[in-house]
Amino acid sequence: MSRLLSADFSPLRAAGCCLVLLCTIWSSGCDEDTIVSAPDIGVIQPLATGNTWIYKGIIYDSLGVPAEAFGDTLKIGQPVDVAGVRWFETSRLGMLYRNGPDGFYNLQDVKEEPLLWLPYPAKIGKPYPLYSGASLVTTVLSKDTVIIVPAGAYHCYHYRYYRSPAFLSEHTDYFAAPNVGLIRAIDYVSVANSPHAATVPHFQSDLVSVTLK
Repeated sequence: MSRLLSADFSPLRAAGCCLVLLCTIWSSGCDEDTIVSAPDIGVIQPLATGNTWIYKGIIYDSLGVPAEAFGDTLKIGQPVDVAGVRWFETSRLGMLYRNGPDGFYNLQDVKEEPLLWLPYPAKIGKPYPLYSGASLVTTVLSKDTVIIVPAGAYHCYHYRYYRSPAFLSEHTDYFAAPNVGLIRAIDYVSVANSPHAATVPHFQSDLVSVTLK
């Protein structure tokens, strides 16, 4: 295994954007020696032509019961220039990615403002707007959450993306390991149309394997 987003599934597209994405949470056993850890340097989502992440996920019904399992693959394509800025094409049709000094961005329309999907480096508890003046924000809840997935165990940043300022219960949790990328995504929805309603999972996606060039 080498070290490690929206579009058709995409942990990315579900955020915002959102992403789309089992019966059990696919947690494989690991001892401490196999946990992949990285310093707070580099990038949160490494981008190079050929980098590939394979995920498996599950979609839940309205009661939070597993309903459908699926697989998904993200592959980074060639670099492209957009208004003098270098982006990377991806296997998500029309979706471009890049790393900036303040984190990981995606771009779905060159006429629109890029979205800051995964702030990095980032401060715990600080809200990061998706774009300038946006009310929708991503907050870092932790910088050292251990997540175990089929690809291994990783020390992750725990991000929470809030889809509505009025409905904070509806959100997507992203777990990403520095210099590896997105490890897990879980989307939550309200069981009733109320700001204080309980939530159930809508989908979950876990990393199965990663290839970095």
